[in-house]
Amino acid sequence: MIIHFANKALENMYCTWYATGYSNEIVKWFIKKIAILKNAKDERDIRAFTWLHFEKLSNYRRGAYSIKVNDQRRIIFDIINKDEVKIIEIQELSDHYN
Repeated sequence: MIIHFANKALENMYCTWYATGYSNEIVKWFIKKIAILKNAKDERDIRAFTWLHFEKLSNYRRGAYSIKVNDQRRIIFDIINKDEVKIIEIQELSDHYN
């Protein structure tokens, strides 16, 4: 799938392996999880990694999806179907309990 970042700070974190306000450990796991999303052919590939806890969100985030980065953080993203290509648009690195 193609990765697109809606959030410039997250794109910079992905490209530079650094982000103010996040530990090096969080940055490392974020980049690893983006690589998994990038290499997936479709949602089934993501779902196959059960430890990612891939889920469709509801309520005010209806239509978005998330995967687990660690016990506290999740990557929130949209899956956009454009022609024959699926694009994952990264929206947020969320503190799961706030």
